Amino acid sequence: MCSVISMRILDTAVDAAREDEERFQQLAESVQQRNRELALLYEAGQALNSTLDLDQVLVTVLEETRRLLGVVACSVWLIDPETNDLVCRQATGPNSEMVRHWRLASDEGIAGWVASSGQSLIVPDAFADTRHFEDLDRRTGLVLRSILSAPLRVKEEIIGVLQVVDSEVDRFSATDLRLIESLGVPAAIAIENAR
Repeated sequence: MCSVISMRILDTAVDAAREDEERFQQLAESVQQRNRELALLYEAGQALNSTLDLDQVLVTVLEETRRLLGVVACSVWLIDPETNDLVCRQATGPNSEMVRHWRLASDEGIAGWVASSGQSLIVPDAFADTRHFEDLDRRTGLVLRSILSAPLRVKEEIIGVLQVVDSEVDRFSATDLRLIESLGVPAAIAIENAR
């Protein structure tokens, strides 16, 4: 009887140790991810402060974002003050040159919705969202499923949208959204300074 109780206690202790090890592993991964995010924010800040060449700054920010999140593509859409259209100022990823300088009406696509509403948005499956602008997929040859968009704001004015896309469904988390929103602050300031 004593042996059975000892075995149960030992099994319970082993299970608890495994759970502690799993929690520790998750915590370590979380810390590593946070460190990568902080490094990206630091690099972006350095790039944003080092030059007034807006395209160079945006390419640096977008490439670092793409690398850190491991996504297909990223883009920055700016509001044209004369027409109120969204214009793709810079993009990275496959066939990004086909998207640069493309115009969307202020209410078109997910980027248009974000610019109009001033709210960030995670779209887990673009195919299921009526706001998705499918011409973008046709033009680039990409199949975009998950979209993460955050408004670029200077003071209280929306000047554009930072957008991250991937071909995997349900790719983005609230943590990814916070990172993009954090990147949007210095990016918006750099855009305004370069203008």
